[in-house]
Amino acid sequence: MKITHMIVAATLIFSACDSALVTDPTASIDSETALNNARGVELALNGAYRTLQFQDRERIAFPDLYADNLDFTGTFQTDREFGLRNVATANGAVLGLWSNPYNGINRANNVIAGAAAASDLSSAKASLYRGEALFIRAYHYLQLVNWFGGVPLVLEPSKGVGEASLVSRATAQEVYAQIVKDLEDAIPLLPDGKVQAKATKGAANALAARAYQEMGDYAKARDKAQAVIASGTYGLPASFASVFTTKHSNESIFEVQY
Repeated sequence: MKITHMIVAATLIFSACDSALVTDPTASIDSETALNNARGVELALNGAYRTLQFQDRERIAFPDLYADNLDFTGTFQTDREFGLRNVATANGAVLGLWSNPYNGINRANNVIAGAAAASDLSSAKASLYRGEALFIRAYHYLQLVNWFGGVPLVLEPSKGVGEASLVSRATAQEVYAQIVKDLEDAIPLLPDGKVQAKATKGAANALAARAYQEMGDYAKARDKAQAVIASGTYGLPASFASVFTTKHSNESIFEVQY
């Protein structure tokens, strides 16, 4: 009886191994597979928008700490160094200010490439996604040039570490030129009016106005700002406090969604 049971058990074990082991990972998808269809490109664009959430505290607080508009009273050494105007090269917060925008830039680059290649994506959607990705890329490069001056311009998706990933550092003027090019290319592709948490013509014009202002091209900065005003989409609320207490108020041009 025992021998019979052992034979039956062995038969069940070996028969269970007839099907091949599934090795495809479920936590990540290869870019060649993820971005060859409309749904994949849409999800990749959502991921690119998500990178706008990164490092907001540092981008807002650190300049004011450095300028003595704020006093640091906490325990984080990374923050204290900005308050003391003595920032170490090993400051981890600075690493995030560099790496997080490049994460967003790479995601935007993947969307741009995917929107052009996905066969089931309509031309209207492809143009819209491209415009949104160009806006996101320009936003991140504007953050980078503000913090670090000239930085490497990476305009293609990163496929791995190799010679192609060793991009030389551009000048600040070249970075600004790429920012305004991306925004000027994005504006005709983006929708009018307000679309919550999404890039629009108004958002791209407003970002371009800031870039032109920082470049010292005040005439173009004025024209872009005037385009935002003339659109009639935005206005000043009756209560100044409502700008901070109300999501997507009339004065809000672009808000990051959390």
